[in-house]
Amino acid sequence: MFPTRHAVQRYQQRVAPVAAAEAFRRLSELADNSRTRATPRWWTPVEPAPGLLFAYPANEPGVCLLLRDGAILTVFERGQCRAWATADAMSQPPHGRRAQRRNPYRRPSAGSRELRAA
Repeated sequence: MFPTRHAVQRYQQRVAPVAAAEAFRRLSELADNSRTRATPRWWTPVEPAPGLLFAYPANEPGVCLLLRDGAILTVFERGQCRAWATADAMSQPPHGRRAQRRNPYRRPSAGSRELRAA
């Protein structure tokens, strides 16, 4: 995986204030030692999209790397994502966490709907 300049800057801002070369090295190492998945963890503020992968390194449990086409696009840190979520919640009227979830689709059972003639 190849870190982009943006990913290096975000690593320096969100994870550790180190030199750019060190951030580049750490990002490459984190990407090599991480599990990738197509769906984000609950704390990651990004919606899944085609071609977008989420990498979660075992040795940095609070870090998420966004990957696409062999490149590390950006970096998220769990504590900062929580702060963003708290700030968003304070700017919106309180609804509770359950109010934001959609009900899953349930296929109607056979014969439960009446067919009407045209």
